[in-house]
Formats: sequence, C-alpha cells, structure tokens
Amino acid sequence: MLVNHNVSRALEWTDHAEHYHHSPKTIFNSTLRHRLFTQHAVCARSSLQLPFDFVSDRFLADIKRRNRPDCVIQMGDHSLAVEAELTRKNKPRIYMAYLNHIEAMREQHYQRVEYVFPRQVLTDSYKRLFDEAVWPKYRYSDSSRIVPDKRNNEHVHASVPDSVRERFAFTTLEVPSLATWI
Repeated sequence: MLVNHNVSRALEWTDHAEHYHHSPKTIFNSTLRHRLFTQHAVCARSSLQLPFDFVSDRFLADIKRRNRPDCVIQMGDHSLAVEAELTRKNKPRIYMAYLNHIEAMREQHYQRVEYVFPRQVLTDSYKRLFDEAVWPKYRYSDSSRIVPDKRNNEHVHASVPDSVRERFAFTTLEVPSLATWI
C-alpha cells in the first residue's frame, strides 16, 4: 500500500516533469543505472504480495544519510532493506555497511537486509567477506575518510552471532544489460 503522501508527491512530480531543466550533462548515467537496478530488484521480488510500501533512500530521513540502504520495502509489520550493488566497493566500505545495517536493525528501522547484485562474481565477493568469522571495524575520521577503528593501537573487530547473520541475504539478479536501460 503506497503511503498517500508518496502518491501525491509522485503525481505532482509527474505533472511538472515537462518543466524540469535537464540536458545530457545533468543526467548521471551511473546514478540512473543504480536507481533502475534498485527498482528492478524491488519489482523482481517474487515474495512481494500487495499491498506493500516502497521507500527510496531519499525519504529515509530517520537514518543518517551515509548509512541508508537503497530502499526499504514495508510489508505489513515486516520491513526489508535492499542494497543494490552494481560495483564492488572496497573492503572497509563493505564492512562498514554490514555493521551499519546491524545497527539500523537494532534501532528497528527494518528487520532484514538483502543485497542484490547483477553478477554472481559480485555476490560471491560480498558473501566471502560476510562469511568471515570476525569483521574488522572501521569509522569515519574527522576528514570523512574511512580509517580502521583502533583501541590501544589494535584494530577492533566485531563478532556477529548467527542469529544476526541469518537476517542478511545475498541475491544475484541477472539483467540483460544495464547499458540498454539508458
């Protein structure tokens, strides 16, 4: 069930679309591909039953901007965060994202997380890091760089119990070619 304010906002944007200023230079292909892949991931969910609510990262104001999933699907009392990954991030960013999701679940923003990838090699890469017994912790420095979280000059690690790990899923969603989408 779409929330009424989301429906009215979508209708308003549609009504005014012809007045938006745009040119090929103002449309970012990588952002567009990512948004399309995220939407494709939501639409391809065979487990979705109507009604459901889809909230894009732009409208997840209660989660810090850099920690937001790509979207949250709300189905009754349950919610699922979706992360659509088109490229492999570096190891610190991946582990930070995993730990941020655990924190968001602890804060009850959603109950589960699903990572969706266009290729099996990406899925395997993220899953391999996820399956490590302990995860290194990272943080943002004052200059917004990702640095190891250290205590007494030792890198801090997180142990993640199986009961939390089972709330994550990794899916490969093959698409013909992202280049054909734009």
